[in-house]
Amino acid sequence: LFKRAYNKNEDSLISMEDFPGISRAYRVMLQKVLDAVPNTTPERSTLGGFSNGAHTVAVLLAGHDEFILSHFRAFYFVDGGFGPLAANVLHKTAMKGCRFLLLRGDQPEGMPEREHNTHLARALECEAREHHLDFTSIIMRGHGHELPPEYLALLGQWVRGEKLPEPGKN
Repeated sequence: LFKRAYNKNEDSLISMEDFPGISRAYRVMLQKVLDAVPNTTPERSTLGGFSNGAHTVAVLLAGHDEFILSHFRAFYFVDGGFGPLAANVLHKTAMKGCRFLLLRGDQPEGMPEREHNTHLARALECEAREHHLDFTSIIMRGHGHELPPEYLALLGQWVRGEKLPEPGKN
C-alpha cells in the first residue's frame, strides 16, 4: 500500500510498514467524520473492515494509534486482520475496555490460507480469554471471502451492543 518497494509475493498488501501512512490518512479522514457528526463518544463508536480493510484496522491497533484508541472502543474484522492482531494487540493494556468481533469464512476448505486463519483465530480467542477481553469470534459457515447478508445483520447487532445468538444458531 504505502511501501517503498512492493513485493508481489507477500500474502497481504498491508503490513506494519504501512502504519505511518495509514495512521496519517485515517486521522485526517476520521477527523472530518467526527467534525461532521457531533456528540460521538468512544464507547459507542466502532471501527472495522473487510479483508484489506480489516488488515488496515488491525495495523492501526498493532501500532497503538493514539487517535484510533481515543475515539473507538469497538473493533470488528471480517476475513482479515488476523496476523497484526495476533502479533501485537490483545495483550496491551489499552485493549482492556474494548470489544472485538472476528468474522471469518470457512470455505473453500483445505486452502492453506484458510487453515492459517483458523489457527490464528484460535490463538486470538485463547489470548483474549487469557486477558479477559470482550472478544467474539464467529465462523461464517459455508461462506468464503465475503460478508453475506445474514452476517451483515449479525454485525449490526454486535455494533449496537445487542445479544448475539448462541454459536451454531447464527
